Amino acid sequence: MQKAVPLLFLQISAKKDSGTGTFFRKKVYNRKNIQTGTALYGILTRKAVFMTEKELRRRQLQRRKARRKHILERLAVFIAVCLIAVVVICAGILPRVGSKKAEQASAEAETSAPLTIYPVISAEPGRIAEPTPHPYNTYTGSSDRADFAVNPAIPCGNNEISGEKIVYLTLDDGPSYLTASFLDVLDEYGIKATFFVTAQSPEYFYMIKEAYDRGHTIGLHSYSHDYATVYSSVDAFFNDLDQIGKIVEEQIGYVPCFIRFPGGSANYISHDYTPGIMTELAAEVQARGYQYFDWNCSSGDGAPVENPQDLINAATNPQWDTIVLLSHDSGGKETTLQALPSIIEYYLSNGYEFRPLTRDAYTSHQEIFN
Repeated sequence: MQKAVPLLFLQISAKKDSGTGTFFRKKVYNRKNIQTGTALYGILTRKAVFMTEKELRRRQLQRRKARRKHILERLAVFIAVCLIAVVVICAGILPRVGSKKAEQASAEAETSAPLTIYPVISAEPGRIAEPTPHPYNTYTGSSDRADFAVNPAIPCGNNEISGEKIVYLTLDDGPSYLTASFLDVLDEYGIKATFFVTAQSPEYFYMIKEAYDRGHTIGLHSYSHDYATVYSSVDAFFNDLDQIGKIVEEQIGYVPCFIRFPGGSANYISHDYTPGIMTELAAEVQARGYQYFDWNCSSGDGAPVENPQDLINAATNPQWDTIVLLSHDSGGKETTLQALPSIIEYYLSNGYEFRPLTRDAYTSHQEIFN
């Protein structure tokens, strides 16, 4: 009789019989829940009855937990499916939305009255254009740029603002497929600029020599332009600098002394890789014969900008007479190319002279935070 006790049942009722013992009548269900009935299991002790009730409660609790787990699993699957559907839908919609916004921005730029878009003619590889001096720009360039080679014995850079109205236009992150067009715009205005180059587009290395042959200054920016690599240590920085230096030397015959730190000397992202490295590098590059150049005015094209007028507004808000203007000629900077003529015309019409960096140029050093 005791072997039957573990059978599943729903209710237990005790009833005292007139016999010699206590009988318990239980309402039970068989395992397949097909039929119900009552059965007399015999004489049991109260302890056994108590254990049977406890077992029932335990099994009911297990069933509830299993049911709850099943519901949660199904809910998780449903949520996952919904998220995947949302991602797929967004992947299809966002490019179309971005394209529409770009078209709207382009239309606004074309109809914006203050914006002057200069016609750009792409340069042919190897062609050296004859510059056309602008009546307001009298700078003719350095007579011997070979003295721009890195040399610890020759001072480089001037930390004092002269008071002259000068713009040092600097273009970072090239050369790229746009560099030839930038050079054509500069030639049309007869002005010289400085190109801080990288190795991000090897197929356009020949444009380094092209820019140099047209009278522009070449500076070193970075071989990789990867902050984690460049700022992992002092040795890593100079290893990167030496690599881009060799590329420039192959194009123009020497390693120039002009450099620009990736992110500028005031960058704080370098702290994530090596605390204090910028303070050390600022001193070490000068000890090795280089000079680093920051900027005191920016076109704001480091981030994507759709409207050229935004770049013009940012670049034509000088706070000093001597301006070191930051812009980029890297791939994707078509907006900068469109804005450049208006930027140049603003400064020329306000009595500024454009010059490339030389050994006596203003360095515009920023405050170092790392």
